[in-house]
Amino acid sequence: MPKRILVVDDSSEILDLFRDLLSDEGYTVITQHYPIESAAQVRRAAPDLIILDHWMHNKEVSQVAITRIRMAADLAHIPIIICTGFANGQDVQAIAHREKNLQVLSKPFNIDDLYEMVQLLITRAEAQAATANQQIAQSATE
Repeated sequence: MPKRILVVDDSSEILDLFRDLLSDEGYTVITQHYPIESAAQVRRAAPDLIILDHWMHNKEVSQVAITRIRMAADLAHIPIIICTGFANGQDVQAIAHREKNLQVLSKPFNIDDLYEMVQLLITRAEAQAATANQQIAQSATE
């Protein structure tokens, strides 16, 4: 089954670009205009990865979205890519340093870098889930 990627941006052109690029790589792409207002929006999309634009309306919008996702126990494991033209800014770097499963992709980005980052984060999330499931199974047999 193809992996699902939720792309959140305020630009229809950017949403279309990500849909085209990632669909061509075999991913199912769900697009959403900014902002993420609730964890329920993310649950409905059921993504394996989220690509979130940063600093679209103000710098707090993406941090609020990340916080909503990370506070929901059933969503906290989902890797996030912050896609931003402000990757050298202190705010986005601070978010990246304190969050697990979060990477920053600078605009303009190299398409191969996007593909590599997506694959890395999805593979890492699958490995973490497998390890957690093994630990649960092992605990149940002890």
